[in-house]
Amino acid sequence: MRLIWALPLILMLSACDGAATPGADTAPAPSGDLEEAALEAGLVVDPDSLELEGAFERPSDLGTDRFCAVRTGDRRYTIGLRAVFGADSSCHGRGTAT
Repeated sequence: MRLIWALPLILMLSACDGAATPGADTAPAPSGDLEEAALEAGLVVDPDSLELEGAFERPSDLGTDRFCAVRTGDRRYTIGLRAVFGADSSCHGRGTAT
């Protein structure tokens, strides 16, 4: 029971950014925010380099899902989507995206 009150304190202290102990095997902290670090490490794609425009489809056992996007301005698109969940079940939508 005594350990329960100490758990929040231990978690808070473990989140502190203290100095590394000499000889410890630590990697340098990434500069900037988490998204920037992920971009630099190649873990995610830079959204500014993506081209959304086009028609895409993916067939499955239930049917074919479709998505299309047409550029209408700087980072603006008109989009359409149809998702098929079986022979008698699907949904569709259209609109705009940025």
